[in-house]
Amino acid sequence: MPLSQKPLEQIGEEDLAALIQQGEAENKGIDYKQALPGPTDHDRRERLYDVSSFANASGGHLVFGIKAKDGVPTEVNCILSLTADAEKLRLHNMIQNGIQPRIPGVEIHVVSLRSGGSVLLVWIPRSWASPHMVTFQGASKFYSRNSAGKYSLDVSEIRSAFLLSESIGGRIREFRADRMAVVLGEETPKALRPGPKLALHVLPLQSFTPGFSIDLARVRGLSSSVGRPMHVYSGWDSQYTYDGVVFYENIGQSWCLTYTQVFRNGCIEVVDGVSLSGMEKQKLFVAETYEIEVVQYLRTLLVILKQMEIEPPFFAALSLLGVRGFGVYSDHGSRIYNPRCIDRDNLVIPAVLVDNFAADLPSVLKPLFDPVWNACGYAGSRNFDESGKWKTPTK
Repeated sequence: MPLSQKPLEQIGEEDLAALIQQGEAENKGIDYKQALPGPTDHDRRERLYDVSSFANASGGHLVFGIKAKDGVPTEVNCILSLTADAEKLRLHNMIQNGIQPRIPGVEIHVVSLRSGGSVLLVWIPRSWASPHMVTFQGASKFYSRNSAGKYSLDVSEIRSAFLLSESIGGRIREFRADRMAVVLGEETPKALRPGPKLALHVLPLQSFTPGFSIDLARVRGLSSSVGRPMHVYSGWDSQYTYDGVVFYENIGQSWCLTYTQVFRNGCIEVVDGVSLSGMEKQKLFVAETYEIEVVQYLRTLLVILKQMEIEPPFFAALSLLGVRGFGVYSDHGSRIYNPRCIDRDNLVIPAVLVDNFAADLPSVLKPLFDPVWNACGYAGSRNFDESGKWKTPTK
Protein backbone atom coordinates (compact mmCIF):
# COMPACT_ATOMS: atom_id res chain seq x y z
CA MET A 1 0.00 0.00 0.00
CA PRO A 2 1.51 3.38 -0.96
CA LEU A 3 2.17 5.57 2.07
CA SER A 4 0.27 8.43 0.42
CA GLN A 5 -3.01 6.62 1.09
CA LYS A 6 -2.71 7.20 4.83
CA PRO A 7 -2.17 10.31 7.00
CA LEU A 8 1.49 10.57 7.98
CA GLU A 9 0.83 10.43 11.73
CA GLN A 10 -1.14 7.17 11.33
CA ILE A 11 1.59 5.27 9.48
CA GLY A 12 2.87 2.38 11.61
CA GLU A 13 5.12 -0.64 11.49
CA GLU A 14 2.52 -2.71 9.61
CA ASP A 15 2.55 -0.15 6.78
CA LEU A 16 6.33 -0.41 6.48
CA ALA A 17 6.05 -4.20 6.38
CA ALA A 18 3.47 -3.89 3.59
CA LEU A 19 5.93 -1.86 1.50
CA ILE A 20 8.36 -4.76 1.66
CA GLN A 21 5.77 -7.51 1.15
CA GLN A 22 4.29 -5.77 -1.88
CA GLY A 23 7.67 -4.77 -3.31
CA GLU A 24 6.75 -1.08 -3.46
CA ALA A 25 9.71 0.13 -5.52
CA GLU A 26 11.21 3.60 -5.38
CA ASN A 27 9.41 5.92 -7.74
CA LYS A 28 8.49 9.56 -8.19
CA GLY A 29 6.75 9.60 -4.80
CA ILE A 30 8.96 7.50 -2.49
CA ASP A 31 12.68 7.06 -1.79
CA TYR A 32 14.31 4.66 0.70
CA LYS A 33 17.45 5.38 2.70
CA GLN A 34 19.13 2.79 4.89
CA ALA A 35 20.43 5.35 7.38
CA LEU A 36 20.00 8.96 8.44
CA PRO A 37 22.21 11.64 6.86
CA GLY A 38 25.75 11.42 8.15
CA PRO A 39 27.83 14.30 9.53
CA THR A 40 29.69 15.09 6.29
CA ASP A 41 28.75 17.96 3.98
CA HIS A 42 28.37 15.47 1.12
CA ASP A 43 25.76 13.44 3.03
CA ARG A 44 23.77 16.54 3.94
CA ARG A 45 23.84 17.89 0.39
CA GLU A 46 22.60 14.60 -1.06
CA ARG A 47 19.67 14.45 1.33
CA LEU A 48 18.80 18.08 0.60
CA TYR A 49 18.83 17.24 -3.10
CA ASP A 50 16.33 14.45 -2.31
CA VAL A 51 14.05 16.76 -0.32
CA SER A 52 14.08 19.58 -2.86
CA SER A 53 13.44 17.12 -5.72
CA PHE A 54 10.16 16.05 -4.11
CA ALA A 55 9.06 19.66 -3.54
CA ASN A 56 9.90 20.57 -7.15
CA ALA A 57 7.94 17.57 -8.49
CA SER A 58 4.75 16.02 -7.08
CA GLY A 59 5.75 15.62 -3.44
CA GLY A 60 6.40 12.34 -1.66
CA HIS A 61 7.98 10.39 1.20
CA LEU A 62 11.64 10.07 2.11
CA VAL A 63 12.01 6.98 4.32
CA PHE A 64 15.05 6.57 6.58
CA GLY A 65 15.56 3.05 7.96
CA ILE A 66 14.66 0.68 5.10
CA LYS A 67 17.18 -1.25 3.01
CA ALA A 68 16.53 -1.44 -0.73
CA LYS A 69 18.10 -3.39 -3.59
CA ASP A 70 17.77 -1.84 -7.03
CA GLY A 71 15.11 0.44 -5.57
CA VAL A 72 12.98 -2.37 -4.12
CA PRO A 73 12.69 -2.49 -0.29
CA THR A 74 14.07 -5.69 1.23
CA GLU A 75 14.03 -5.20 5.01
CA VAL A 76 13.58 -2.71 7.79
CA ASN A 77 16.94 -1.42 8.95
CA CYS A 78 15.88 0.11 12.26
CA ILE A 79 17.84 3.11 13.42
CA LEU A 80 18.89 1.98 16.88
CA SER A 81 20.53 5.23 17.91
CA LEU A 82 17.58 7.38 16.96
CA THR A 83 16.57 9.93 19.54
CA ALA A 84 13.31 11.02 17.95
CA ASP A 85 13.09 14.65 19.03
CA ALA A 86 16.79 15.35 18.45
CA GLU A 87 16.83 13.80 14.97
CA LYS A 88 13.59 15.48 13.93
CA LEU A 89 15.04 18.82 15.01
CA ARG A 90 18.32 18.13 13.18
CA LEU A 91 16.54 17.23 9.96
CA HIS A 92 14.12 20.13 10.26
CA ASN A 93 16.94 22.63 10.74
CA MET A 94 18.94 21.10 7.88
CA ILE A 95 15.97 21.41 5.51
CA GLN A 96 15.01 24.90 6.64
CA ASN A 97 18.54 26.29 6.41
CA GLY A 98 19.82 24.46 3.33
CA ILE A 99 17.09 25.11 0.75
CA GLN A 100 15.78 28.37 -0.69
CA PRO A 101 13.03 29.40 -0.71
CA ARG A 102 11.98 27.42 2.33
CA ILE A 103 9.61 24.54 1.63
CA PRO A 104 6.27 24.94 3.45
CA GLY A 105 4.46 21.95 4.93
CA VAL A 106 7.33 19.49 5.45
CA GLU A 107 6.35 16.95 8.14
CA ILE A 108 8.53 14.42 9.99
CA HIS A 109 7.14 11.29 11.67
CA VAL A 110 8.94 8.62 13.71
CA VAL A 111 7.66 5.02 13.61
CA SER A 112 8.75 3.11 16.72
CA LEU A 113 9.33 -0.59 16.09
CA ARG A 114 8.29 -3.39 18.45
CA SER A 115 11.76 -4.90 18.24
CA GLY A 116 13.35 -1.61 19.26
CA GLY A 117 14.70 1.28 17.24
CA SER A 118 12.76 3.41 14.79
CA VAL A 119 12.16 4.36 11.18
CA LEU A 120 11.88 8.03 10.28
CA LEU A 121 9.53 9.34 7.58
CA VAL A 122 9.76 12.76 5.97
CA TRP A 123 6.72 13.96 3.99
CA ILE A 124 7.51 16.69 1.46
CA PRO A 125 4.46 18.22 -0.26
CA ARG A 126 4.48 19.58 -3.76
CA SER A 127 5.45 23.19 -3.26
CA TRP A 128 3.59 26.35 -4.29
CA ALA A 129 6.90 28.26 -4.16
CA SER A 130 8.96 26.05 -6.48
CA PRO A 131 11.51 25.75 -7.86
CA HIS A 132 13.59 25.28 -4.70
CA MET A 133 17.37 25.46 -4.84
CA VAL A 134 19.79 23.67 -2.53
CA THR A 135 22.06 26.38 -1.12
CA PHE A 136 23.94 24.38 1.52
CA GLN A 137 27.67 25.09 1.34
CA GLY A 138 27.14 27.12 -1.83
CA ALA A 139 25.65 24.21 -3.81
CA SER A 140 23.20 26.33 -5.89
CA LYS A 141 21.52 23.36 -7.60
CA PHE A 142 17.96 22.54 -8.60
CA TYR A 143 16.60 18.98 -8.57
CA SER A 144 13.31 17.36 -9.54
CA ARG A 145 12.02 13.77 -9.80
CA ASN A 146 10.69 11.27 -12.28
CA SER A 147 9.96 7.54 -12.04
CA ALA A 148 13.70 6.80 -11.91
CA GLY A 149 14.37 9.13 -8.96
CA LYS A 150 15.93 12.55 -8.61
CA TYR A 151 17.75 14.36 -11.39
CA SER A 152 19.40 17.75 -11.82
CA LEU A 153 17.42 20.35 -13.78
CA ASP A 154 19.07 21.95 -16.77
CA VAL A 155 18.76 25.63 -17.64
CA SER A 156 15.65 25.24 -19.81
CA GLU A 157 13.91 23.12 -17.15
CA ILE A 158 14.70 25.69 -14.45
CA ARG A 159 13.25 28.44 -16.65
CA SER A 160 10.11 26.36 -17.26
CA ALA A 161 9.75 25.68 -13.53
CA PHE A 162 9.80 29.39 -12.73
CA LEU A 163 7.27 30.14 -15.47
CA LEU A 164 4.96 27.34 -14.24
CA SER A 165 5.13 28.65 -10.67
CA GLU A 166 4.20 32.13 -11.85
CA SER A 167 1.35 30.81 -14.00
CA ILE A 168 -0.15 28.84 -11.08
CA GLY A 169 -0.10 31.97 -8.94
CA GLY A 170 -1.84 33.84 -11.73
CA ARG A 171 -4.49 31.14 -12.09
CA ILE A 172 -5.20 31.24 -8.35
CA ARG A 173 -5.65 35.02 -8.42
CA GLU A 174 -7.80 34.79 -11.56
CA PHE A 175 -10.04 32.10 -10.04
CA ARG A 176 -10.70 34.21 -6.95
CA ALA A 177 -11.34 37.34 -9.03
CA ASP A 178 -13.80 35.47 -11.25
CA ARG A 179 -15.68 34.11 -8.23
CA MET A 180 -15.85 37.53 -6.58
CA ALA A 181 -17.38 38.90 -9.80
CA VAL A 182 -19.99 36.12 -9.69
CA VAL A 183 -20.86 36.78 -6.03
CA LEU A 184 -21.03 40.56 -6.44
CA GLY A 185 -23.09 40.10 -9.62
CA GLU A 186 -25.58 37.97 -7.62
CA GLU A 187 -25.09 35.00 -9.94
CA THR A 188 -24.39 32.57 -7.09
CA PRO A 189 -25.61 28.93 -7.19
CA LYS A 190 -28.20 29.84 -4.55
CA ALA A 191 -29.85 33.24 -4.17
CA LEU A 192 -28.84 34.95 -0.93
CA ARG A 193 -30.80 37.44 1.12
CA PRO A 194 -29.78 41.11 0.80
CA GLY A 195 -27.31 42.55 3.28
CA PRO A 196 -23.61 42.32 4.17
CA LYS A 197 -21.91 39.03 3.39
CA LEU A 198 -18.76 37.17 4.28
CA ALA A 199 -16.97 35.24 1.53
CA LEU A 200 -14.29 32.66 2.34
CA HIS A 201 -12.33 30.88 -0.38
CA VAL A 202 -10.07 27.89 0.24
CA LEU A 203 -7.86 27.27 -2.79
CA PRO A 204 -5.61 24.18 -2.83
CA LEU A 205 -2.45 24.47 -4.90
CA GLN A 206 -3.23 20.99 -6.21
CA SER A 207 -6.46 22.30 -7.76
CA PHE A 208 -4.51 24.38 -10.28
CA THR A 209 -2.37 21.60 -11.69
CA PRO A 210 -3.37 20.49 -15.23
CA GLY A 211 -6.09 17.85 -15.37
CA PHE A 212 -6.82 17.68 -11.64
CA SER A 213 -10.43 16.96 -10.63
CA ILE A 214 -12.33 15.34 -7.77
CA ASP A 215 -15.17 12.82 -7.44
CA LEU A 216 -18.31 14.95 -7.07
CA ALA A 217 -20.42 12.01 -5.90
CA ARG A 218 -17.94 11.43 -3.10
CA VAL A 219 -18.14 15.10 -2.13
CA ARG A 220 -21.92 15.03 -1.97
CA GLY A 221 -21.71 11.91 0.18
CA LEU A 222 -20.01 13.97 2.87
CA SER A 223 -23.29 15.78 3.58
CA SER A 224 -24.18 13.23 6.27
CA SER A 225 -20.97 13.89 8.19
CA VAL A 226 -18.95 17.09 7.71
CA GLY A 227 -20.51 18.51 4.55
CA ARG A 228 -22.79 21.37 5.55
CA PRO A 229 -23.02 25.15 5.13
CA MET A 230 -21.50 27.56 7.63
CA HIS A 231 -24.78 28.28 9.44
CA VAL A 232 -27.83 26.07 9.76
CA TYR A 233 -31.07 27.12 11.46
CA SER A 234 -33.72 24.74 10.13
CA GLY A 235 -31.83 22.23 8.00
CA TRP A 236 -29.64 21.98 4.93
CA ASP A 237 -29.51 20.25 1.59
CA SER A 238 -27.09 19.68 -1.27
CA GLN A 239 -27.24 19.43 -5.04
CA TYR A 240 -25.01 19.16 -8.07
CA THR A 241 -24.28 22.31 -10.05
CA TYR A 242 -22.41 23.00 -13.26
CA ASP A 243 -19.35 23.89 -11.15
CA GLY A 244 -19.52 21.11 -8.56
CA VAL A 245 -21.61 20.43 -5.46
CA VAL A 246 -23.32 23.07 -3.30
CA PHE A 247 -24.40 22.64 0.33
CA TYR A 248 -26.95 25.26 1.35
CA GLU A 249 -29.07 26.28 4.30
CA ASN A 250 -32.67 25.43 3.47
CA ILE A 251 -35.44 27.44 5.13
CA GLY A 252 -38.05 27.14 2.39
CA GLN A 253 -37.65 30.73 1.16
CA SER A 254 -36.78 32.05 -2.28
CA TRP A 255 -33.33 32.79 -0.86
CA CYS A 256 -30.99 31.18 1.66
CA LEU A 257 -28.69 32.61 4.30
CA THR A 258 -25.52 30.71 3.42
CA TYR A 259 -23.99 28.17 1.06
CA THR A 260 -20.76 26.22 0.64
CA GLN A 261 -19.75 25.18 -2.86
CA VAL A 262 -17.08 22.57 -3.58
CA PHE A 263 -15.81 22.96 -7.13
CA ARG A 264 -14.85 20.06 -9.34
CA ASN A 265 -11.20 21.16 -9.07
CA GLY A 266 -11.31 20.94 -5.24
CA CYS A 267 -11.59 24.66 -4.49
CA ILE A 268 -14.18 25.68 -1.89
CA GLU A 269 -16.32 28.83 -1.74
CA VAL A 270 -18.31 29.89 1.32
CA VAL A 271 -20.70 32.82 1.12
CA ASP A 272 -22.47 33.59 4.38
CA GLY A 273 -25.13 36.19 5.16
CA VAL A 274 -25.31 35.52 8.91
CA SER A 275 -21.86 36.20 10.36
CA LEU A 276 -21.99 39.98 9.82
CA SER A 277 -25.64 40.49 10.76
CA GLY A 278 -25.45 40.44 14.56
CA MET A 279 -26.07 44.18 14.95
CA GLU A 280 -27.04 45.03 11.40
CA LYS A 281 -29.50 47.79 12.31
CA GLN A 282 -26.71 49.69 14.07
CA LYS A 283 -24.34 48.90 11.17
CA LEU A 284 -22.02 46.97 13.46
CA PHE A 285 -20.77 43.41 13.17
CA VAL A 286 -19.48 41.50 16.20
CA ALA A 287 -15.81 40.69 15.80
CA GLU A 288 -15.72 37.77 18.23
CA THR A 289 -18.60 36.07 16.45
CA TYR A 290 -17.42 36.11 12.87
CA GLU A 291 -13.71 35.51 13.59
CA ILE A 292 -14.44 32.51 15.81
CA GLU A 293 -16.88 31.13 13.25
CA VAL A 294 -14.36 31.49 10.42
CA VAL A 295 -11.72 29.62 12.45
CA GLN A 296 -14.15 26.86 13.39
CA TYR A 297 -15.59 26.45 9.91
CA LEU A 298 -12.19 26.41 8.25
CA ARG A 299 -11.40 23.39 10.43
CA THR A 300 -14.46 21.69 8.92
CA LEU A 301 -13.32 22.56 5.40
CA LEU A 302 -9.88 21.08 6.08
CA VAL A 303 -11.57 17.84 7.15
CA ILE A 304 -13.42 17.79 3.82
CA LEU A 305 -10.18 18.37 1.90
CA LYS A 306 -8.41 15.64 3.86
CA GLN A 307 -11.21 13.16 3.20
CA MET A 308 -10.98 14.06 -0.49
CA GLU A 309 -7.21 13.33 -0.32
CA ILE A 310 -6.34 16.86 -1.43
CA GLU A 311 -2.95 17.68 0.04
CA PRO A 312 -1.71 21.01 1.45
CA PRO A 313 -0.77 23.72 0.89
CA PHE A 314 -4.01 25.70 0.67
CA PHE A 315 -4.63 29.41 0.25
CA ALA A 316 -7.38 30.93 2.42
CA ALA A 317 -8.91 34.23 1.30
CA LEU A 318 -11.47 36.36 3.14
CA SER A 319 -13.74 39.09 1.77
CA LEU A 320 -16.36 41.23 3.53
CA LEU A 321 -18.96 42.46 1.05
CA GLY A 322 -21.47 45.29 1.27
CA VAL A 323 -19.89 46.73 4.43
CA ARG A 324 -19.54 50.44 3.60
CA GLY A 325 -20.54 52.44 6.67
CA PHE A 326 -20.21 49.45 9.03
CA GLY A 327 -18.02 49.34 12.10
CA VAL A 328 -16.69 46.55 14.29
CA TYR A 329 -18.02 45.86 17.78
CA SER A 330 -15.98 44.03 20.42
CA ASP A 331 -16.78 42.88 23.92
CA HIS A 332 -13.23 41.74 24.75
CA GLY A 333 -12.32 43.76 27.83
CA SER A 334 -13.43 47.19 26.66
CA ARG A 335 -16.43 47.73 24.46
CA ILE A 336 -16.26 49.80 21.31
CA TYR A 337 -19.29 52.03 20.86
CA ASN A 338 -18.23 54.58 18.28
CA PRO A 339 -16.04 52.82 15.75
CA ARG A 340 -14.78 54.44 12.61
CA CYS A 341 -16.86 53.35 9.63
CA ILE A 342 -15.50 51.28 6.75
CA ASP A 343 -15.07 53.60 3.77
CA ARG A 344 -15.68 51.16 0.92
CA ASP A 345 -18.26 48.61 -0.15
CA ASN A 346 -16.01 45.55 -0.21
CA LEU A 347 -12.94 44.49 1.73
CA VAL A 348 -11.08 41.95 -0.41
CA ILE A 349 -8.16 40.79 1.74
CA PRO A 350 -5.02 39.11 0.31
CA ALA A 351 -4.89 35.34 0.84
CA VAL A 352 -2.81 33.55 3.48
CA LEU A 353 -1.16 30.14 3.29
CA VAL A 354 -2.31 27.08 5.27
CA ASP A 355 0.61 24.69 4.84
CA ASN A 356 -0.62 21.66 6.80
CA PHE A 357 -3.78 20.11 8.25
CA ALA A 358 -2.63 20.69 11.84
CA ALA A 359 -1.88 24.39 11.37
CA ASP A 360 -2.62 26.83 14.21
CA LEU A 361 -5.56 28.39 12.37
CA PRO A 362 -6.08 31.50 14.53
CA SER A 363 -2.43 32.48 14.00
CA VAL A 364 -2.62 31.69 10.29
CA LEU A 365 -5.82 33.73 9.88
CA LYS A 366 -4.74 36.76 11.93
CA PRO A 367 -3.47 38.56 8.77
CA LEU A 368 -7.02 38.21 7.39
CA PHE A 369 -8.68 39.60 10.51
CA ASP A 370 -6.35 42.54 11.22
CA PRO A 371 -7.11 44.53 8.02
CA VAL A 372 -10.81 44.61 8.92
CA TRP A 373 -9.96 46.25 12.26
CA ASN A 374 -7.50 48.54 10.46
CA ALA A 375 -10.36 49.67 8.21
CA CYS A 376 -12.27 50.59 11.38
CA GLY A 377 -9.37 52.58 12.83
CA TYR A 378 -7.76 49.99 15.13
CA ALA A 379 -4.29 48.44 15.22
CA GLY A 380 -5.47 44.84 14.87
CA SER A 381 -7.92 42.18 15.98
CA ARG A 382 -8.83 42.31 19.66
CA ASN A 383 -9.30 38.56 19.63
CA PHE A 384 -5.52 38.35 20.04
CA ASP A 385 -3.42 39.52 22.97
CA GLU A 386 -0.40 41.82 22.70
CA SER A 387 1.89 38.88 21.90
CA GLY A 388 -0.36 37.82 19.01
CA LYS A 389 -1.84 34.83 20.86
CA TRP A 390 -5.49 33.93 20.25
CA LYS A 391 -7.67 34.73 23.26
CA THR A 392 -10.11 32.24 24.75
CA PRO A 393 -13.44 32.93 23.01
CA THR A 394 -16.10 34.54 25.21
CA LYS A 395 -19.77 33.96 24.57
